[in-house]
Amino acid sequence: MTHNSGHQTPDWTANLIRFLCPRTGSASISTLALLALLWVLTASIHAQTASFSGSTTVFDSSHFAAAEGITTDASGNLFIAATPDHSVWNVYEMQRISPGVYSAPVALPTPSGGYGCSGIMYCLRNVAVDPSRNVWVAAWGTGKVYKVPYNTATHSYTASASLISGPSPSGWQKPWGIASDAAGNIFVGDETANSIAKITGSTATWINTTSVHQPGGMVFDSGGNLLILDGNVARV
Repeated sequence: MTHNSGHQTPDWTANLIRFLCPRTGSASISTLALLALLWVLTASIHAQTASFSGSTTVFDSSHFAAAEGITTDASGNLFIAATPDHSVWNVYEMQRISPGVYSAPVALPTPSGGYGCSGIMYCLRNVAVDPSRNVWVAAWGTGKVYKVPYNTATHSYTASASLISGPSPSGWQKPWGIASDAAGNIFVGDETANSIAKITGSTATWINTTSVHQPGGMVFDSGGNLLILDGNVARV
């Protein structure tokens, strides 16, 4: 069957009309209704059988000894929380060159003195990018959350990562999942606190303190709903 952007009748439909209405070559209302149903069923079958195709591509494996969080910005650039040597952790940007093609990883600016993750496994757990292209980092190993600001004048990351104070009264303990909504609010899941915090500007407040136990992966869907991977109880 051939798809086109106009309103021509597909070959199989025209043949079916001629078969059902051999004298006039046109269809009655009931026949058109039947054809419309067949068309919907055919489209439904095609939609249900759609799938990913092709082989898995390894973009880069030589720069990382371990990697934890990954996300993209609106332009399709990759941001990865990783370590090249199981010692020093950082966030790396891989700029999108074309579909499926990315640049080599480039380390983003760190806090003054680094993230303090030497020898800590799983130090930087997750990373998020807000609509203004600022990068947010959940440092599980040190119990901190950072913001790497995007410079709109130079279109690059030039300033050091800044520390974001945790919500009262306990502050950050083991921040793990992190995600940005469409308005630029940041949501952080804290494993030890069993809670979700919301960062607006640079102010963090708890918004959930009862129903999550190990909020690891977090992402917003197209409807603005926050999906949370609650690892301790194996649920979403």
